[in-house]
Amino acid sequence: MSRKGRSFIILVLLLLIVAYLAVRQYTRPEFIKTKLISLTRDKIGRDLTIAGDIDVTLLPEGVISARQISLNTNGSAATPPLLSLDRSRISIDPLSLLTKAIKINRVDLHGLTLRLTTEKDGSNNWHDLLTLTPKEGAAVLHKIGGSRPAEFSFARADAMLLENARIIWQDQRNNSHIELSDLSLKVNNAAFGQPAAIELSANVGGKTLAHPGAIKWQSVVVLDKNREQLQISENRLQLFGFLPETKPDRLTMTVNAPQAKLDIDQKKLEIPELTLALDQIKLHADTLKITNFSEKASVQARVNLDEFNPANVAKQWGIAIPALRNPKSLQKLAMHFQLALVDNTLSLNALHAKLDNTSISGKVSAKIQPMPEIGFDLLADGLKLDDYLASPQNSTSRLTTQGFTIHIPDPPDDKMYAWHVNGQLRVGSLSFKGMQASDARLAITSSERAQP
Repeated sequence: MSRKGRSFIILVLLLLIVAYLAVRQYTRPEFIKTKLISLTRDKIGRDLTIAGDIDVTLLPEGVISARQISLNTNGSAATPPLLSLDRSRISIDPLSLLTKAIKINRVDLHGLTLRLTTEKDGSNNWHDLLTLTPKEGAAVLHKIGGSRPAEFSFARADAMLLENARIIWQDQRNNSHIELSDLSLKVNNAAFGQPAAIELSANVGGKTLAHPGAIKWQSVVVLDKNREQLQISENRLQLFGFLPETKPDRLTMTVNAPQAKLDIDQKKLEIPELTLALDQIKLHADTLKITNFSEKASVQARVNLDEFNPANVAKQWGIAIPALRNPKSLQKLAMHFQLALVDNTLSLNALHAKLDNTSISGKVSAKIQPMPEIGFDLLADGLKLDDYLASPQNSTSRLTTQGFTIHIPDPPDDKMYAWHVNGQLRVGSLSFKGMQASDARLAITSSERAQP
């Protein structure tokens, strides 16, 4: 071998040694632990604890594993952490460390627990995290280090797997409690600007729900390179159960949204077309827009409810209806309306409904805060009230239900609630107990102070 050849080989070996030492410097367990803790404190003002060991290997595959990780709740030491993780394993392409654009082969997270708590005074343990701007949030998610030119960044992740996770939501103001358990999340091809396939499943329970159920969600999402817009396609959401003593497949709700666009910076979600199927019930929502979703959300959509049989649905859901004088009542129901939710007021405008042979049109609104209020202006034509009265042999029967039971906690004893109702019902034609009426108008105004 010539002298120049030997010099070249020695030079290459020296470069490899220098590169190895440089990479080794950035992959020392103590360095990684210190960097993660300082980054978390600097970016979001929270204390990150890594109680277990951190293991790092470089060849043949770069692997970083850690155990017993937790993120504090900004409270006392006795307060459960906001987030805890039993163990994690991240495998990376070691050559990507040389480019400082890390390519992740696989991420495995096991035993994650997220606790979201709202106290009696209305404060919660996540409000400070929502104050991050989209760019600050992106920096927390994909940067390792400060603002120096030599910082690392996230390039892509071929696969991400979350297993045996829990999300616990508690509201101390009304003792509400909902928990997602056995949560599994799979993400394939997670890269900015590229479509990522997502599969999520979880069991749903808690004190607020009298009967548990399960959810399953499949979708394809694309987060743009600026981390500001999220394109969502091939959405499919399914809910199972939530009825007493039923098999998991008795109640199945499916939500399909072929396309959706989430603007993180503008806090806006747009869904051109959404379909919800709940057994025999099928609902379509067009041009669904949700704005300012992180604060007081505003919602607009055109909604169409396909015709279905209310009596059959009630029977399937375990709702007992007394025998009616006309057995052909409650056989057909369909409607369409313009949905709007603005400033805590839910409105159904341009409402057109058909119940059996009765046509109903007009508008309905319900305001929840600061004081519950219901308003309506409806026109009903062809209304036969006799058809919906209980038959004589069942005149003392009551409408009962054993399905969809939701526990609503009692309000504090020192609070009273005023329910205001203000509206009018105009009747084109009405029959009741042999009497006929036409062009009638019934105005209702009430302000009853009562404790629910």
